[in-house]
Amino acid sequence: MITFAKPEPIDYKYDRRSDVLYVEFASAKAARTVKLFGPFPVLLLDLDDQDRILGIEFAGATRFDDAIREQIWRSRIFHKIQVQLPNGTNDESEVSAEILHFLKRAKDHFQSEQYGSPAF
Repeated sequence: MITFAKPEPIDYKYDRRSDVLYVEFASAKAARTVKLFGPFPVLLLDLDDQDRILGIEFAGATRFDDAIREQIWRSRIFHKIQVQLPNGTNDESEVSAEILHFLKRAKDHFQSEQYGSPAF
């Protein structure tokens, strides 16, 4: 069962030039990376050796629109890999919604900073 290293992100990083958003849960080196969606845009999970999520990468972050979110939800990827949320649930629709919600939270974070609004 894949879990989160921490219940809340510790940092958000966005590179405008490459359109990559990284939601960080722990500052550690990943033991492996799991591709959940792609070829483009791409959704990746960085995991440690205990299968805890260290980070979530959205490559092509501005392309994660409602249609892509729907494809991710319909693909049932979170059923296949069994991710458990910090509240203990592993219901795939809740996990999918929470993972994709980090994209919105990151956008809100960057809008509240001096960076200006990213395009996603």
